[in-house]
Amino acid sequence: MSKEGIIEMVIRELTEKILEDRRENLSEEEQQTLDDYFVKTNLIADKECAFLYVHGAKDCVELLKRLGAL
Repeated sequence: MSKEGIIEMVIRELTEKILEDRRENLSEEEQQTLDDYFVKTNLIADKECAFLYVHGAKDCVELLKRLGAL
């Protein structure tokens, strides 16, 4: 494993540990607020990914038309 890979792994593990410790100290209300936030942001990300996928497919068809393949 490269030096950069090791550094990235250590940073990721430290970040996960810090977040885990923080979540253990949150009140139930704060945890629910965070859960709601994550659900909403994931739903938004899913919709954006679907939009980008469809847009990419449309771009691909347009490119193929311009190249005379369709």
